[in-house]
Amino acid sequence: MGQDKGRIITAEQLKRASECESREELLELAAQEGVELTDEQLEQVSGGWGRSEQRCPQCNSDHCVYDSFLSIFICQDCMYEF
Repeated sequence: MGQDKGRIITAEQLKRASECESREELLELAAQEGVELTDEQLEQVSGGWGRSEQRCPQCNSDHCVYDSFLSIFICQDCMYEF
């Protein structure tokens, strides 16, 4: 999920966002959390948010999300940031 006026996105919010199966679900979750997503962030999530070809270097999971605000990947299994 995106940043909203300096608000920090929690690991729990990232996990819930990664479980969204559609763009609409993600938009609904963002609205519930009071977070606005940019068009760029929405483009990153088309086709199933949270799943990337990037594997976690710590646990080898493919459940990684990219945080465009921090420019890092976050593993949803072990929470490793890389």
